[in-house]
Order: sequence, then C-alpha cells, then structure tokens
Amino acid sequence: MKRFLWLILFSSNLFGSEFMILKSEFNNQNWFPLPKQDMRSAVVDSLISQIAQSYSFQLISNNDSKSESAGNILIIIDLIEKAETIKVSAQWNSINGVSHISNHSLSLHGKLYDEIYNTMELLGRNAGRDILQQINNKQVVITTVADDKLNKILENQGDIASALKALEKDNDTYMILLKLKLSDLSTKSQQQEITKEFDLVSKRQLDLAARLKREGKFEQAYATLRSLWSRPALDEELKSSVFEELYFTLPIYQSDIELSKIGENSQTYQQDSTLSSRIEKVQTRLEATLKHNEQDINKSTEINQRLDQIMMMSRYMSQAFKAQTISQLSPLRLYISMTYMERNSYPTSAELKEQMEYYDIGFDVEEKTSVKNKVTYILKEAGMVKATIHADGVKVKVKVEVE
Repeated sequence: MKRFLWLILFSSNLFGSEFMILKSEFNNQNWFPLPKQDMRSAVVDSLISQIAQSYSFQLISNNDSKSESAGNILIIIDLIEKAETIKVSAQWNSINGVSHISNHSLSLHGKLYDEIYNTMELLGRNAGRDILQQINNKQVVITTVADDKLNKILENQGDIASALKALEKDNDTYMILLKLKLSDLSTKSQQQEITKEFDLVSKRQLDLAARLKREGKFEQAYATLRSLWSRPALDEELKSSVFEELYFTLPIYQSDIELSKIGENSQTYQQDSTLSSRIEKVQTRLEATLKHNEQDINKSTEINQRLDQIMMMSRYMSQAFKAQTISQLSPLRLYISMTYMERNSYPTSAELKEQMEYYDIGFDVEEKTSVKNKVTYILKEAGMVKATIHADGVKVKVKVEVE
C-alpha cells in the first residue's frame, strides 16, 4: 500500500492547487549586469516553472479575495559586484506553516549577455528543484507517518470510528489521512463511516471558532478558521459555512463589538488618542469584507450600512472633539484678552506656555506671528491636533484641526 501512496503524491498535488503570492526582491549596489526585468525573468520564471512541473499551485495577487488563505514565495536576488557573483535565495511558505528554503550562487565573471542570462536561469531552476524536492519529501513523510499511525490504532481498537476518534487531536495527520483512506476501504459502509467522522471533526473546529468569537478571542478564531479553510477534502456545504464565518460573520461580529466600545468612549474622545486609529482599523476590515461579498447584494448592503455608520460616527466624534478642545482652550482665550486690555500687548509664547501648564492644557506653542495689531498662536498636541488662536485686540477666536 505504501507504494500506492507514494505514486499519488509524486504524480500531482493530491489535494488541489495551493494559492501562493509571489514576491521578488533585488539587493545590489547599482550594479546591473543585465536589465532588471531580464534578470527577474531569468531567475523567477525558471524557478516557478521548475516547481510547477510536478506541483499544482496558483499565483495570485495581494488584492485577490483568496489572499488570506494563500501562502507566499519570496525570491531574493543578490548581485555582488565586487565578487561578480549572483546569489538566489528562495523561500516557499505554505499556508499550513511549513516553509522550504533554497540558496544558490554562481560567478558571472567574464560572462557576456547570453551566458549571464543562462546562468541566472540555471540558478532559478536549481532553486526550484530544491524547493520541489523538499515539498515532495515533506508530503511523503507526513503521509506515511499518518498511514502507520492509523494502522496501529486499527490493530489495537478494531473499529474505524474508534480509530478516527483517537486521531482527533492530530488534525494535520488526520485530514491528510482521511482523504487517502477513502481509496483503501473496501466497503461502502466503511467509506460512509469515515466520511461522517471526517465531517464531524471539521464541524467541531467550526464550532470552536464560533465559541472563540463569542469569547472575544478574535485572533484565535481567525487562526482556527484559516486552518480549517486550508484543509483538503472539506464537504462543499461545510466549506461554504467556513467561508461564511471567516469572510462575513466573524469580521462583522468583531466590527460590531469594537464599534460599540468606541461609541461608549465617544464622549471622552480627547482623552483617548487611540479611538481614531481604532475606527480606521474597523473601516479597513469592513472594506475587505465587502470585497469578499460583493456578489451578494444583501451582505453588501449590510456591510455598506456599517461603513455609513462609521462615517457618521467619525464626523460626530470629530465635531465633539473640536468642541471639547475649544472649551479646553477657553482659559487661554480669556487670558489673551485680559492681557491685551491690561497692557495693550499680547502674551509672549513663554507666558502662554505657563498658562497652559497651570490649567493642565496639553499643548505646545509651535509658532507665534504678529501682523500690525493682530497676533496668531499655533498650538499643537502630540503632533496630531492643531489649534490656531487669532487675536485682534480683545477679540480672540480659536480654530481646531485634526491632522
């Protein structure tokens, strides 16, 4: 049977295409033995082609809706002018957390254009061959270990349901194992039994993610769902449920909780400098959720309603913040006006600073300008809030901006 398993693994990627995001980088000191695009083509294209010969994967962009369930390929091309050498480093990071690394270098000394191009292609092929071999070796090891583990449990426990129950905690082994075992079981009832157990374990993972969500453990919930989403042989109905939870229900629930907390703090906006960034974070999450659900008019409408709510909340909080700040600066308005009445001149920046310290006003005087009988003070708080005080005699006005 082992021979059968190995043939499956080497003939194709058993569980379907893996989504990967490609990134390439150049490290050099302005030394280009070939045009940059030609070098990238020689190395990257040959490396990707080498892996694609025996392993099924799809390259997607960062903006693709599937990017959250994708691994990544990082290819770094180091051009060392002093040694006339090129080094290619490749790292394949699967969504399941497994990484494969390859490093190769060759000299370009004395080589002309075609020879340089061919050398770079060779480096790409060698790196791709290394990565492919590591991928295949990893799959064979996992599969044979999984197969041995189930055989031993079957010998000790006899029935398939008990054996599968014993493997529940070993999810990676379990999922790979089930797909293979479906081909080896001889009776239809056994196939139905193992499929039922497979779906039950997957469903329990989905329930776990929902519980983590309700407990407010959002990062753990996302990790659980992404792990489940990346697993092979999921039932179509279950896969649809995972997508629903990962790309709609969970981000919507998290956003609602966070918006509720932000709303509770809206009256103390000035004391919580994180509120603005928290609102932006929720908005970014909802916009990403909208992209995943743009084909569903009902979900799109629901998400857009929340985005509208965020816009209104931001406007309200901005207005409330400006009103709070103007109120906070009112002692300065009175001080400037009274000083002008008493001595026919405006306070210096140092005098204004003393007043701010006295009233515990957390601004700094950044600038003071005078034109004829008028003066303008520009105050800043933490580099984000700008207050402009215009004084024309005893008339003093304050304007607040959030930068």
